[in-house]
Amino acid sequence: INHLDKLAELIQVNDYNSILTTNHRLKGMCANIGALLMRQVCIQIEEAVDTQNNDLINKNIRKLNLILPDIMYLLKQEYNS
Repeated sequence: INHLDKLAELIQVNDYNSILTTNHRLKGMCANIGALLMRQVCIQIEEAVDTQNNDLINKNIRKLNLILPDIMYLLKQEYNS
């Protein structure tokens, strides 16, 4: 299971501590590969968790899922060139 799927599962059970842990790992990976937009969305998830705003958490998880294919494509281009 990937981190985005894990976040989606955790929000269903309101496990905010685990959301923060999983999100922190994802944020670090984004920083390591230079996916700064994804990292910024992870920061927004952290802020939404602070207020337990499930709608905003879900909105940002959807954003991550929309951004991820572009990041994967760019990484493949970078490493295949």
